[in-house]
Amino acid sequence: MISIIMAVLVTLLLSIGIMLWHTRRRLHTVVTQLSQARDGNPNLRIRSHSRDESFRQLINEINELIHQLQMTETGFQKSESARKKLITNISHDLRTPLTSVLGYLEVLRKDSSISVVEREQYMDIVWNKANMLYELTESFFQLAKLDDDEVDLRRAEINLSVMVKEIWLSYASQFVVAGTEPVASFPVEELFVNADRTSVERIIGNLISNSLKYGATGGVIGLSLSQKENEVLIEVWDQGPGIAEGNLLHIFDRLYTVDSSRSGPFGGSGLGLAIARKLVEKHGGELWATSLPHVRTSFFFTLPKSRFIP
Repeated sequence: MISIIMAVLVTLLLSIGIMLWHTRRRLHTVVTQLSQARDGNPNLRIRSHSRDESFRQLINEINELIHQLQMTETGFQKSESARKKLITNISHDLRTPLTSVLGYLEVLRKDSSISVVEREQYMDIVWNKANMLYELTESFFQLAKLDDDEVDLRRAEINLSVMVKEIWLSYASQFVVAGTEPVASFPVEELFVNADRTSVERIIGNLISNSLKYGATGGVIGLSLSQKENEVLIEVWDQGPGIAEGNLLHIFDRLYTVDSSRSGPFGGSGLGLAIARKLVEKHGGELWATSLPHVRTSFFFTLPKSRFIP
């Protein structure tokens, strides 16, 4: 009997020893692969053929942790790249008008032979460029405040039909200068929204200005106001060269501009659309764009319709 018990104990101890040896071997493999991941191979995933459910669960959790760390690293790299691009674009947008201002001021300071008429022309240019710098700086501050949720909306009942018509008419002279035909469509029924008037004016103004800058060559710029169930829908469109499909995904990113527009005659800070989207979203609406070059490029945005009945 004792010999049988001893045999069972020996067998049990051998089994435990073998299990411990296999466990140690598996753990050694895990440690080795983790070291490889730490030393520059984040795509590595630990493989296990163990029949032990607990051990397999441990490996799955470790692999998920490696995946999350990889995603965090990728996000950091993208963020760093975006930060560098942001600084580059800010420097470009500030330097361009500032260089022009300094150039004209240098002429005014040193060249005493210029006529009174030329001097006034130069001063007008300096004034306009200085205003561009001011507006650009204000846009940076506005976007920063929106990012930090520091913009308070002063909501009130607004007759959107009347306000949009007023904004549209205020651009009449600019349509003439650009050589574009303005086309507007308004519903018979007056539409109301509970919104911040200044913000809505800025949204619509940014979209119309955007079409004037980049779509005026199409000869037509349009605006329409309509309603869908609990929302009002505003569309600003043109028949200009449009936006490539790949760029449509990024045009609302801050300081994103299509390369041709930045080097073109009108330039562009790439802030207007980013600010417009932030303001629309703060009102609980959406802003998006579609484009079929030289046929119709449209910017749409929605706002919740007011329950106010005049």
